[in-house]
Amino acid sequence: MGKMIQPQIGLALDQAIMFLVGEYAQSGYNSKPVITHSIMVAFYLLNYDYDLSIIEAAILHDLLEDSRVKSAQIEKRFGREVAKIVSALTFKVAIKEKEKQYKELFARTQKAGKKALIVKCADIYINSLYIKFVKDKEKEIFLLAKVKYFLDLAQPKIGQERVWQDLFRRFNELKAILSPRLKNVRIKSVNDLNPPQVNQLVRILNTDEKLIQSLGGHGEKITAEEFKAKNIAWAKNNKAKLFAIMFKSRAIGMISLSHINLKAKKANIGYWLASKHWGKGITTEAFKQILVIAKNDKIKYLSCTIHKDNKSSLAIWQAFQAKITQKGGDFIPVIKL
Repeated sequence: MGKMIQPQIGLALDQAIMFLVGEYAQSGYNSKPVITHSIMVAFYLLNYDYDLSIIEAAILHDLLEDSRVKSAQIEKRFGREVAKIVSALTFKVAIKEKEKQYKELFARTQKAGKKALIVKCADIYINSLYIKFVKDKEKEIFLLAKVKYFLDLAQPKIGQERVWQDLFRRFNELKAILSPRLKNVRIKSVNDLNPPQVNQLVRILNTDEKLIQSLGGHGEKITAEEFKAKNIAWAKNNKAKLFAIMFKSRAIGMISLSHINLKAKKANIGYWLASKHWGKGITTEAFKQILVIAKNDKIKYLSCTIHKDNKSSLAIWQAFQAKITQKGGDFIPVIKL
């Protein structure tokens, strides 16, 4: 890692590692590299300066699950807090169905508190490094769904933690690796759209009920000409650049830089996407591309207002390390490029 460790912290970690190795050597029964994995999780968290109880729990997090060690042994040696975290991160073997098993564990982890969520997040992140080696397509889908479920569950408590943001980015990277469709996502200036592409956006705005509801209700249907005229007027009034989100040659949404203030180096980002494409990493990919455009335009600060219930949109900003504040219940994220 290349990170200096205070001597007293190093000695405490030595004790946890020796306990892990000694107990697992006596009674461990998992064929996977439990010791290596546990140390990887711990040092990943150590690199982010988490406190000793979190690092100790990370070292020991698989012991109850993969050996005959009891929670009382961990509590006696490392304290009640560490034992509580490790217990929360242990599957209940009585639950045989895999999806129910991880959902029950994640619920206990959430109940155990922020520290338990941080350790579990790091555990999933390190495990995610191996998903690309899975050959079974169904297992790939299952593992991605598991990661997504945890991200959604943990976001309210640890969404601003670097470990959550790392896992969110990793999740989208995996979707891109395992689903080449994201390579077909790009953004294109609305001024360069051909008539069929304009009509595609108009059709979405007129007929996509889930999107219409998310945008604030049902207005009058618009024509292609009205759509173009409104875009021109809105861009002028809000000092904006408008782009279509393209999948292959189809327009499936929009993303914009608005309220551009080159002197203050500030702008806002807004976006919408056809509902059938939600949850597939497409908006995140478009967001990544518009950040490049903003950077090229010498914009340094990017922001927006996100409704308090729009957790998916908030997650996108958090993945790019936005600082989040709240105003009137809504979220105000700010990204510094």
